[in-house]
Amino acid sequence: MNPPILRLFFNPLDIRPLCQKPHVHDGYLYATNGHMGIRAPVHDAETSPDGQTIAKLKLWHGIEQMRNLPADQIRFIAFPQDFHVIPCETCGGNGIVRECPTCRGLDLAMDDECSACDGWNKSTKQNPVIDGHLVCEACEGLAWTIPEEHYFKVGESFYDERYLYRIHTAAQGQPVQFFQTENFSTASDFTRNYTLFFAFGDVEGILQPVKP
Repeated sequence: MNPPILRLFFNPLDIRPLCQKPHVHDGYLYATNGHMGIRAPVHDAETSPDGQTIAKLKLWHGIEQMRNLPADQIRFIAFPQDFHVIPCETCGGNGIVRECPTCRGLDLAMDDECSACDGWNKSTKQNPVIDGHLVCEACEGLAWTIPEEHYFKVGESFYDERYLYRIHTAAQGQPVQFFQTENFSTASDFTRNYTLFFAFGDVEGILQPVKP
């Protein structure tokens, strides 16, 4: 899996080490942002420190179940024809933020914002650097966003359009197989949801449902 596609499935800005970068274990490359995750075969790569941790997630067992199902029990889901994708307004649609020449991203008091950048550069001091650029926090460096509260119904459950768009983009026109298994949430009303497992090519993945 090439780096730009892999980048859709992890978040270098996340505080959780498992979500900040890809990890390798036992011949698989894993990546997750906490809402979804993928794995793909990888050759000649050493196991990373957190690789075993992410590989032990029980949710991957659903993929094994999907791979063993008869073809007529795996549904091909039609993606939305029009995703609500817009260029990120914070970074201007390029995925990076540039240091303000006036304040240089220094930590300013909440009531003492830089007049040159209106305080937008305040948080970039902690942002990771990729290819010499600060990653935009608003879009996770992807250059595009989808407004929140756009959902797509698959079977019995709803899924965040932002993550379905990532799957759509990563598949690059390949048909995506979906399989759902029942998953009871920990919410007080015990709403029934279904974890969505997907596969295209040699890539396998997991997407958690949301409650609209």
